[in-house]
Amino acid sequence: MVMIPNLSELPPIPEEEHPLKKVVRPLSGVIFLLAAAGGLIWLFTQGIQKAANEEMNVTGGLRSVAGDLWSTGMALEIRVEDPDLTTELARLRKVVGFTPQIVVVAAENRAGQPVASHELIYMQGTRQVLAVRVYLDVTERKVDVLSYRTGPEFMGAEMLPP
Repeated sequence: MVMIPNLSELPPIPEEEHPLKKVVRPLSGVIFLLAAAGGLIWLFTQGIQKAANEEMNVTGGLRSVAGDLWSTGMALEIRVEDPDLTTELARLRKVVGFTPQIVVVAAENRAGQPVASHELIYMQGTRQVLAVRVYLDVTERKVDVLSYRTGPEFMGAEMLPP
């Protein structure tokens, strides 16, 4: 007589993996990694764009201050006016005769100089007419004039240089 074994004594039946299961798991992992990388790239580009817009606003504002300084010798954004700078600007307006090109650059701070944030450079062609070192207080939206330097070709010049 043949006995039928107990079902509990039988080894478990091995499950067959579905063929799509081998593809779906790695594919979902790749999709997740691509989505995470895309999100990081998007955040990075948004941060760069925001920083660039802020820098353009600062540069434009300082260019406007420099234009006001050249045309009138003063600007509302300047905290304390320097009478020597006003006098030098009036003299240079007569020498140069027209509004020079205004370039705004980040200041290079050297030892022994007050800490400046930007430098306003007035150019006539390739010659530097005047450079004004300023500190921009972003919280108060005010500008402190720290120093200025007249270009060597325009020092003591009383007439339009060649």
